[in-house]
This record gives sequence, structure tokens and C-alpha cells, in this order.
Amino acid sequence: MEHAKNFKSVGVDDPKINFNFVTNISGSFERLRIDTSTDQPLTNSSATGALPIFDFSQNNFHLSGLGFENNKRIIKPERFMYSILTTRFDESQTDDMVRVRSFKKLDGLVDQGVSLAPVHRTPPGEKPAADKRFSIEVSSVQALNEDIINILSSLESFDTYIGAPNNMYAEQYKDLAHLRNIYFNRLTDKINIKLFFEFFRWFDGTISNFLDSLVPRKTNYIGSNFVIEGHILERAKVQYRNADIYLAPNDRHAISDTLLLQQLVGAFRRI
Repeated sequence: MEHAKNFKSVGVDDPKINFNFVTNISGSFERLRIDTSTDQPLTNSSATGALPIFDFSQNNFHLSGLGFENNKRIIKPERFMYSILTTRFDESQTDDMVRVRSFKKLDGLVDQGVSLAPVHRTPPGEKPAADKRFSIEVSSVQALNEDIINILSSLESFDTYIGAPNNMYAEQYKDLAHLRNIYFNRLTDKINIKLFFEFFRWFDGTISNFLDSLVPRKTNYIGSNFVIEGHILERAKVQYRNADIYLAPNDRHAISDTLLLQQLVGAFRRI
């Protein structure tokens, strides 16, 4: 659904096979061949009424439009509202701020944790789950993450990349490493991190104080923050070493020869 709502999406089911830089893997014949979004620097027609349309897939399948007025601006800026797949899928977040407190029927009361209508006030012992903290975060990799997520039609393939059982004993997520090698062919220039930092300094010095006076008093405004983090294709990996217990002492890696064991014995009684 998000893939259909995002006009910038060039997502495929499995970017390791179907994205446009993969040519030698079985199934890669179905890869993306052309990407023309008309979001390009050249927006005016030529003296003959022609307009080149750039192919961003780097396959050099450039198109051209004919029959336009001579030397006129053909592609005009327009504002579009669209949504993308979330890049923070492993964090708790929601845009639904309405919490249903009561139902007229008994169905769903246990699952939803609500009461039978009518309910006119919140019980005194119940604490709201809303977080009153409010912050504005400028991430140096936000634009990169949003471009990476555009090569995915859904998060199903990403679930396999990081959730496959064989990854438990691996030193790294091999599928993500392979996907990084594919994706970064898409970037033709280095990311200007300094420009992001200069924007944050301007925002923190001019807009942050203004927002502090606008937020409600009960809101815990913790200011604006410049976040330095890794992109979604570089994730830390904890390698399990359960299999090492079956190896001989000389075959153990990073484990001392002496293993100290401790046993605790106790009993629980009701007072």
C-alpha cells in the first residue's frame, strides 16, 4: 500500500535480485530498467520544442519529448503529498493519538483493554501511555534512509535479511552487506555532511527558541538535537557462540582455558 502511495518509489520485491544494478543473479532479468521521474534540472524545452527526460537508473535509457512550445518551461514545480515506508520500523511509534476508552459491546474489551460504555472519566489509578517528551531531531542520514527505503516495495524482504535463523551465528548480516554494495551504485557523489550540520546550527539558533514558546506547558520540550547514526543497511550484529561449548579447549576462540562455574541452590517460601 505504501509502495502505491509513494510516487518516488522504485521498490522491488527483492533488491538483491530485481534492482537495476544486479545483472548476474538468477532472476535479475526482471530488474528495474528505467527510472524517469521528471524531477530533473533541465525543465525547459529546446529551440525545436524538444525536452530530454533523464533516466536515473543509470542504464542510459534517456527519453525525449517532442512537440512542445519552443523555449518554454515544460516541467513546473508542484507540491505532492505522499507517504513512504518507515525507516524506523524497529522503534515504537504511531501517528494515531486517539485512544478508545469504552465500547458499547463486550466484543474486544479484553484485547483492547477498554471498559464497557458509558465511561465519563479515567480511573484514578490508570496512567496514560502518552509520552510528553517533544524534540526536533535533525539526522545526518535521514535523506539517505528515505532513499534506501524507496528501493523496497515492502519490508518483507528486509525481515528475511535480518531475521533469518542462520543469521544468529553469523558475524554480520550478509544480505545487508550485499545490499549495500548494490545500493551505493545509486549514489554518484559524496553526501555533504557539513551542509546538514550548518543547517542544524541555523535551526537551533533561530527556530528552537521560537518553538519552545509555542509548545504546551505540560510538554517536556527537550530541544533540537543533531543525530549522528548509521543508516538502515548498517546494523550492529551480536554473534552467538553456543557451538563453542562442544569444541576442544585448543579450538575455542577468545575463550580462556579455565571455565568457572557457579551453582546457586535456594528455596522459596510464602510468608
